[in-house]
Amino acid sequence: MMAWRSAVVEVSESLVDHIYEAALIPERWTGALDAMNRISNSRSNSLFVFSERFSPRGISTDMTSDLIEPFLQSDAWRMSPSVRWTLATRPGAFSSVDDVMSPEETAADAVWAPLAARGFGQRLATVIPLHSGDQATFVLARMQDQGRYRPREVAALDHLRPDLHRAMFIAARLGLERARAMTETLARLGLAAAVVDPTGRVIGSNRLLESLDAILLPTAHGGVALRDRSRNLLLRQGLDRINARDTPRSGLSIPLPAAADGSHPPLIIHLLPVRGAAQDIFAGGQALMVVSLLRRRAAPLPELLNGLFDLSPAEARLVGELASGLTPRDITAARPVSMATVRAQVRSVLAKTGMSRIADLSQLLAQIPDGQDQDET
Repeated sequence: MMAWRSAVVEVSESLVDHIYEAALIPERWTGALDAMNRISNSRSNSLFVFSERFSPRGISTDMTSDLIEPFLQSDAWRMSPSVRWTLATRPGAFSSVDDVMSPEETAADAVWAPLAARGFGQRLATVIPLHSGDQATFVLARMQDQGRYRPREVAALDHLRPDLHRAMFIAARLGLERARAMTETLARLGLAAAVVDPTGRVIGSNRLLESLDAILLPTAHGGVALRDRSRNLLLRQGLDRINARDTPRSGLSIPLPAAADGSHPPLIIHLLPVRGAAQDIFAGGQALMVVSLLRRRAAPLPELLNGLFDLSPAEARLVGELASGLTPRDITAARPVSMATVRAQVRSVLAKTGMSRIADLSQLLAQIPDGQDQDET
């Protein structure tokens, strides 16, 4: 018995370097998962992070790596009996998922179906709760013809749990620090910024953003909102669009004209989706919010307007003409376009930029750099 225990410790300790390296370098988790496969004779090993703040993230070893993206992009996991049992029970040791599932639950489990089709058999799972309230979940599986896991194999995995727990704790804290470091880098570039999760909660922000209390309003649970109600609606719609699973996840730019009381200059709020490996840098945040203050008067290029506000070429040309001081009547007199067309384009532009009046739009456009010189911030 003592020799068996020593063998378990020796094999497990050979993984420690892999595990702690992965805590510091997320790209190394695949190697650590592979090593866990080898000591337990598993053929698949997946690491997931489930959170109430953002969509689940995960990585898997080769045999099931192609199943990860469909799993993460679908809501099927919410209805999966095996996933629900794992997250609700939070097994503190590597436990057999299949032993607690009834035949009916197994047959109805959409998450298990593609694994069963590939000949997988028994699964082991453990959950590591994180300080943030998130849950790191390791799920290993072996082929049906390999039979059940042996006690020695399960013990080898359980021996790793303290190291896995410490590694995930460090990885989560580093993720937050990376988010803060990135926003501070943007601050040095003169950009106020925050990393925002799907609920609107700020994961990290820089001092420039925190100084914009004239336009930003703190909300419950660490959230942020715009004081301007109409533009706050655009902000929420932008976050919803970034988080949507069934529509293209594009960014958004929201302009704000200068405050009448002089409390802030004209500015543009950019929402950028955080995707793929960038989520490791931004601690699971789904969006990067960047505020660009506009201080220099210039005539914007049509291509720049198109890029910022998703304007059509005709709309971009129109706003360029408005920025140069032309009125809608001047425009219809200068080129073959009807007043009805110009008015329709103006309504479309106002809707896309969140403005309510041509005067506000013209003021904003006059502040956007022309893209030919270096921006001032």
